[in-house]
Amino acid sequence: MNRLKVVIIFGGRSVEHEASVISTRSIMKFINRQKYEVIPIGITVGGLWVETNEADKFLNSKKKLLVDRGSRFNQIPKILQSLPKNTVVLPLMECTTGEDGVIQGFLELDGLPYVGTGVFGSALCIDKVKLKEILQFHNLPVAPFYWFRTTDKLDTKLVNNFPLFVKPARLGGSIGISRVNNNDELQIAVRLASQYDNKIIVENGLDDIREIEVLVVGNNSPRCFIIGEAITNNKFQDYEAKSQEQRQLVAPAKLSTKIKNRIKRAAIKAYQVSNCAGYARVDIFLRKEGDKFWVGEITTKPSFNKTESYLKAAGRLDEYQGLINQLIQLAVEMWQKKQRLKTSL
Repeated sequence: MNRLKVVIIFGGRSVEHEASVISTRSIMKFINRQKYEVIPIGITVGGLWVETNEADKFLNSKKKLLVDRGSRFNQIPKILQSLPKNTVVLPLMECTTGEDGVIQGFLELDGLPYVGTGVFGSALCIDKVKLKEILQFHNLPVAPFYWFRTTDKLDTKLVNNFPLFVKPARLGGSIGISRVNNNDELQIAVRLASQYDNKIIVENGLDDIREIEVLVVGNNSPRCFIIGEAITNNKFQDYEAKSQEQRQLVAPAKLSTKIKNRIKRAAIKAYQVSNCAGYARVDIFLRKEGDKFWVGEITTKPSFNKTESYLKAAGRLDEYQGLINQLIQLAVEMWQKKQRLKTSL
């Protein structure tokens, strides 16, 4: 029996290149090799494509970054130009070009089925401003925010309710984020965020909160696959806390039935109104006291390494391979539905 080919594209010219590599290694450990023929294709930190043999060798090493050397080229790999029909692409690039609709658009043009959210949903969710506006429109709770472009003058009268969080509007991984307590810190934080994006979002700080992370899976009928909690001693989960594992991942999150059901409903609604598909992680900020919560961000390329950790914490690691199977099947179903649509008059 011919195995379904699964092309995994990882790395990329992104500040989250290393996170993509870690996520890919997690998938490579658990994917069913008897069911799928796995074809890894890497993209270096400089944006050059690396074909399967070298990509496989890199993934089996302990190297963190796929750098520009060895057998490399800046053309689309031939294997992507001549794939058979029984192929699904699993794009694991994160953030820039991987999580913003770029790689999804390329795969759409090539007519290839792929795992995860499509062009519009990806572009929407990477933009924290537009995402919050959509969530607000659908009556989902979000923390108060203000945004501006780096070409604009920051109106400090509108952002004086300290503490505040200053973030690049279209970046993930807590990169370029600062927690500020006064105007001097605010100016420094804006300069930092401006290094990564020309669109900046400033959010009201939420103290005494729990960071609940909900992995939602599905296309038209999504469900909450696992609800976890990320615990850190930091005031917030900055890049250092995430990259150096200065946090504890707890699953399932310890929640009352009432709160858990409310969070589930909010996460699924946020997933649907944001046009997500396949899988995504919805972040919820929950007050430590009481039952008030806010929808934070939606990550359309959540780390599979973190998913592995949550499943392990919940005693459900045996479900990981089944989750991968389900995501691939969801991609096939979505592609088949698209094929039935008319594309000409």
